[in-house]
Amino acid sequence: NVSEKPDVFLIILDEFAGKYQLKSDFNYDLENFNMSLEERGFQVPDVALSNYPNTALSMPSFLNMNYMEFLTDFDKNSKDMRIPLKLQNENSIMKIFKANGYHITSFFGGLDATGDSRLVNEKKCSFGTINSDLRKNFVLMYMPISYFNEVLLQLHQKEKLECIFSNIENYKFEKNEPNYYHMHLRLPHHPFLFDSEGNRMVKDLPDSNKDAYLGQLKFTEKKMLQMIDYIQNENPQAVIILVSDHGYRSSIDWEKPSDEDLIRGFNVLIATYFPDKNYTIDDKATLVNVFRIFFNAYFDYGFEILEEKQFWYNPTNPFIHTEITEKVNQKIEENDSEFLER
Repeated sequence: NVSEKPDVFLIILDEFAGKYQLKSDFNYDLENFNMSLEERGFQVPDVALSNYPNTALSMPSFLNMNYMEFLTDFDKNSKDMRIPLKLQNENSIMKIFKANGYHITSFFGGLDATGDSRLVNEKKCSFGTINSDLRKNFVLMYMPISYFNEVLLQLHQKEKLECIFSNIENYKFEKNEPNYYHMHLRLPHHPFLFDSEGNRMVKDLPDSNKDAYLGQLKFTEKKMLQMIDYIQNENPQAVIILVSDHGYRSSIDWEKPSDEDLIRGFNVLIATYFPDKNYTIDDKATLVNVFRIFFNAYFDYGFEILEEKQFWYNPTNPFIHTEITEKVNQKIEENDSEFLER
């Protein structure tokens, strides 16, 4: 029964590390980027965390506004991720947008374009994409020549990202129906395609190259601010939700994670622009509640705000979860002044 339904942009940045990890592992301060977002009307919580340290469960949890604890009832030795993938593609937030008359557009940004065909009206920027991991394995196994790797992996990925950028730059607000735009960009996640100024990287550098990661992260910051400016200039009432799914995890010990590994897995970016709405995101926020807050603010849904939790799991055993919320909180509290002073 809400008369004014805003266009909504969800931008998910894959492996964009939060401020604590960037200070600790890269000696890089995220404050300027956060301040730029706040100048554009965003709320940016002081502590931003995911609920799971990998996309495979972080995204189903985020998009369904709930925890994945029921998975621990399955066979502990199972590696079958079809149920989490199904939950991601038939997620609650798209169902709610669909029920409220939204036109839903999903983009190929490195991973698959999220959303079941019964929910999504359009999937853009595919370039004939097949499953990204399947394509990568095919290229590396059958075409282990650097030229083909570059063309089929790096260039293909660059085209998809630039297609998304172009779509945002050409966004036009139309009043006839509300739109939901779902973008999961493989940035600043490997492959490293851009330096800090957006120039094309010549070499295919490994995931462990921290300088290349930081350069691509700096480019991502600049590009996100440009995209936000395009959206806000065209439609100041559009909602923009900017998040990441997990931190930079190249050096994580999944079997025996250190306290620093917990920060690497869970410290993310969360920034929300809900124009003309009185809402509060706590100083410590996690992904699971972001859309609960949005739907309460705009559609009066009355969703309960869940207790903020973190669950660790090793990707080789995705159905064995260990709640480590207190450990994560303790690590942040104990090292807060140290992180901010570095």
